[in-house]
Amino acid sequence: MNKFYVYGLFVGDDPIPRYIGMGSGYRMNMHIRNAARELAKNISPSKNLGILHAIGCGLSVVPKKIICGLTREEAYENERRLIDEIGRADKLKGPLWNRSDGGGGAHNFSEQTRAKLSRKAKAQFASPEARRVLSERMTRRLLSGELVPNRIGGGGGVGNTLPRTENNCFKKGNTINVGRKRSEETRKRMSEAALRRWKG
Repeated sequence: MNKFYVYGLFVGDDPIPRYIGMGSGYRMNMHIRNAARELAKNISPSKNLGILHAIGCGLSVVPKKIICGLTREEAYENERRLIDEIGRADKLKGPLWNRSDGGGGAHNFSEQTRAKLSRKAKAQFASPEARRVLSERMTRRLLSGELVPNRIGGGGGVGNTLPRTENNCFKKGNTINVGRKRSEETRKRMSEAALRRWKG
């Protein structure tokens, strides 16, 4: 269905957009309305600071459709192309407030943005309380059968779980290898590795 479009946010009389996006329906009108609220939550600070600064200087910020009647894939493709052609400000290649290359996700973030995202992700579980809440949430999901332990990569934690499927049914305790046949050589290696772990 060709209901998608690529749009730009234009400041004042400048014919070059300051932001490129894709969407459908009222998507392009959401940025200006939500700028202050998103900035307070540190969402898309570059774009929202730009919008609020322009409005504060008495300039209009107007969303305009650039290409209409696209499929989702065509809209993503054109969004990427326009961002590449006009250039991102965070990469010192143009005036765009975009912090990624577009196209349906986070592509090619700048070093500054990657570092900021990394700090934010680490801070999210820095406190013992946050880690306790995450642990309880994951335990509930495991016991409900929504996730199963992934022993392939070893270790524990959120990254070592799999969605529940017919082939990895979860029962309480580590039953993922029950019934699996191993060669004599493999059993010997596993036994030796276990002894080394116990001896420290």
